[in-house]
Amino acid sequence: ASVSRLDDFSDGLDSAVGRVDLGVGDRPRWWGAVRVVQWALLLAAMVGGLWLAALAFFAYLQLPEPRSVDWSGIPVPTLLLVGGVVAGLVVAAVSRVAARVAARRRAQQAETRLRAAIADVADSLVVAPMQAEVDSYTRCRDGLQLALER
Repeated sequence: ASVSRLDDFSDGLDSAVGRVDLGVGDRPRWWGAVRVVQWALLLAAMVGGLWLAALAFFAYLQLPEPRSVDWSGIPVPTLLLVGGVVAGLVVAAVSRVAARVAARRRAQQAETRLRAAIADVADSLVVAPMQAEVDSYTRCRDGLQLALER
C-alpha cells in the first residue's frame, strides 16, 4: 500500500510544490518609503555637491563669492552634501537589517507552506492507503476474533 502510488508521488509533489505561493513577488510596503527617502537623500547630497562645486568655481575664477547661507552655523551646501551621504548610509544600514529580518520571516512562511503541501501529498498518496490497509486488517482481525468466539 505504501508504494502502490509511488509513480504518482513525484508528480503529486511537483504539482503541489508548483502551486505553493512563496510570496517572492510581494515587496514589503516599507521598501517604497525607503526608496523615496534614499532618492531624497541622494538629491540633497547632489545639490550640496553641485553647490560646493559652484562655490569652488567662483573662487577659482576669483569672482565675488555669493552670499553664504548658514544653518545653525553650518554652511548649507556642506550640510546638504555631508548630511545626505551620512543619512543615506544610515538608512541603508537600517534597511539592510530590516530586509534581513523580513527575508528570514518570509523564508519561514515559505517553508511552512511547502511543508504543508508536501504533507498533503504524502498523506493522500502514502499515509491514507496505508491507513486503509491497516483499517482493513483491523476489521478482518476483529471479524475473525468474533467468529472464533462463537
